[in-house]
Amino acid sequence: MNVISDWSVDDDRLLAVFTESATPSEPRTAAAVAAAVAADKRAIEDRLRTLVDDGELQTTVVSGTRVWWRPPATVGLHDTTRDQRLALTISDSLNHLFREITTAVFTQSTRSAIEQTLCSRLADSEFYTAAWLGEVELSSEEITSRAQAGVQEFKPTSDPEADPVAQLAAHTAVNANEPTVADDSCCHHLGENINRCVAIPLVHESTQYGVVGVGTDRPAAYGRDERAVLGELGMVAGHAIAASERQRALLNNERVELSFLVEDLFAHFDSVDPVDGRISYDRSVPIGDGGFLVYGTASGESFRSIKTLVDDGTVDRWESVTILDSSGDATRFELTFSDHPVLSTVTALGGRIHEATVEDGTLYIALRFAPNTDIQGAIDTIKTTYPGARLVKRSQAVSSDRSSDRFLEALSDRLTDRQSAALEAAYGAGFFNWPRDSSGEAVADSLGISPATFHQHLRKAQATLLELVFEHESTDR
Repeated sequence: MNVISDWSVDDDRLLAVFTESATPSEPRTAAAVAAAVAADKRAIEDRLRTLVDDGELQTTVVSGTRVWWRPPATVGLHDTTRDQRLALTISDSLNHLFREITTAVFTQSTRSAIEQTLCSRLADSEFYTAAWLGEVELSSEEITSRAQAGVQEFKPTSDPEADPVAQLAAHTAVNANEPTVADDSCCHHLGENINRCVAIPLVHESTQYGVVGVGTDRPAAYGRDERAVLGELGMVAGHAIAASERQRALLNNERVELSFLVEDLFAHFDSVDPVDGRISYDRSVPIGDGGFLVYGTASGESFRSIKTLVDDGTVDRWESVTILDSSGDATRFELTFSDHPVLSTVTALGGRIHEATVEDGTLYIALRFAPNTDIQGAIDTIKTTYPGARLVKRSQAVSSDRSSDRFLEALSDRLTDRQSAALEAAYGAGFFNWPRDSSGEAVADSLGISPATFHQHLRKAQATLLELVFEHESTDR
């Protein structure tokens, strides 16, 4: 699929990327918007700036990366009754508060600063009196207070009978769906003059970062439109926290490593006989529609097991296998999956497969994630995919090469998904070897695109890679 020219994407289509539900979507990078509409990133950046000037979008910089978002829509005035005029005034003011708080939290560099800023700005506004932010341990529903403002000696507890606000906070964080208004009897825990309070989940993608309890003395507070704005604010704050946590993990080189063993991997496949040899994972490339290309090396007779599973159609998602190179005892191969839950989960969570081998019928797989990732979700996926899987190690690892991590992060930000797939597939398939293990036509066929489109994506990816290399080299001088 060719990249769409910059002006062939109209403004409505661009804005639709930011509106996936009744409320505006979370902030997005230019690369994400460009990928969504299949357009050039630099051209899209110019269009996004125009939409900011027109008041359609707002923008700021998060951890060195610029993001855009669409502010909540102002409620329309259908008639001139006093209540509706008041509702419109409050809605306008809430939208203004939303913009102020969004800018404030995105300018903070640490999670604690984001959390305190969120609470302080809410409590200091004309609409709210107090705000408290807590983190909930989902397994035990224990609540840890992380920030508060305007709160009168409030200390959270995990005992719902002793503290109804804790019950509300835990319930909201566990479900993480939408702001939940508390029963009026709960609110005195936040302050004497507070008669209404709401709990707002802080969520980004599949990760929960806690819940904010906000109190007010307005008897008619937290109507549908106000809850929509607060829900969007919770998403924005969750996004800001996620960005700061990723930046912290990058700077500190922290990684969570999960290691699993799956014994007798092929035991329930009658067509696969035990063979000697070792299968090693090299890399995987997402190719759209849930599919993946997996590159690896098989020694001894182990490649026979892979070919048998593909040829017999024993496993639905194993589509095809191609030998890239066979020399001596080793066979390099490309395996096409129509779907793979483990690879999909690892990709969605921003992790990577650090190592994966199959030897004597036993699978060993080590995964690495940033500390703020949904680790339990990754564990559950592995155990569902491989029922006999055992978690043999969970540890905190530290990357030894900080500059390499930063370089890869910068490259990922600059490449579109299609450019990244073309570059990685070409490398994995031996396109850059001499003589080549795979032709451009073969790599394009694996990606499901035309040779011309493949070469276009590859050239742009190579140009971006070289630009980054030389920029990196010049800054080191």
